[in-house]
Amino acid sequence: METNLTKIANLFVPEVVGAEIITKLVDDIKFMPYAKYRDTLKGTAGDEVTRWKYTYIGDAEEFTEGNDISYGELTQVPTKMRIKKAGRGVKLTDEAVLNSVGDVEGEAVKQIRIAIAQKIDNDCKTALDGIEPQMTVGDGTKTIGAELVELAQEKWGEDLETPMTLLINPKQRKEIRHDPDFIPASEIKAEMMITGSLGQILGCNIVVSNKVKAVDGKYNNYLIKGQPLVIEVKRDIMPERDRDIDKKITKMNADVHYGVYLEEDQNAVKIVSKATETDATV
Repeated sequence: METNLTKIANLFVPEVVGAEIITKLVDDIKFMPYAKYRDTLKGTAGDEVTRWKYTYIGDAEEFTEGNDISYGELTQVPTKMRIKKAGRGVKLTDEAVLNSVGDVEGEAVKQIRIAIAQKIDNDCKTALDGIEPQMTVGDGTKTIGAELVELAQEKWGEDLETPMTLLINPKQRKEIRHDPDFIPASEIKAEMMITGSLGQILGCNIVVSNKVKAVDGKYNNYLIKGQPLVIEVKRDIMPERDRDIDKKITKMNADVHYGVYLEEDQNAVKIVSKATETDATV
């Protein structure tokens, strides 16, 4: 009997595939530029984690000569984050593997990775949707533009040095481009831009995202400073491969244990803007 055979199962080494998925997963998560990626929960018990975060001290107020400046209370409040498990799998018949063109199993691994990244992105979007009223501007009666962006920036007072990003829906590009304060990417120095930016408005890089959707004729846009989100991983991606020897099917899947929350409430502003089209959902 041959002893040095290369079997198809040997080509799927969980440790190797897992490391590859983790490396590329970070690139696939669209909200990653606005989130801190942590793995400090590995080895800890429990499915719920309490994190403490600072509350916003409130908008600056005008005061006149000889009078006192206003003070806000700087406090910390607990935020509970539930650890969840997300995964996806593919079943491949032997016929599909043998008769298809290209690397079927490699494509399956790729799509599993993308599916998990999409789930984490959705959770990031949900965290931003939960931004409190004190960090929300607009009521959905005005389209996105410099006026609403300026209102959002007022939440930060004079602290506008950190790079800022405005997330918009693809169908809002026309509104932004027609705004007199819009500067296209071609007219901005490379060091002032971020990858994939449409341009800038009032110093904010504009990023188009399908995750920004219209609901009831309104968009939830987001003005983000720094990395206010946190993605915490309790167990890294675990890819697995198995055979159904009766049906001659190869099963492949992967899952990850993680949680997402908004750590820095003061660095994310929700902008409620008007959707100009009947069905603006992408």
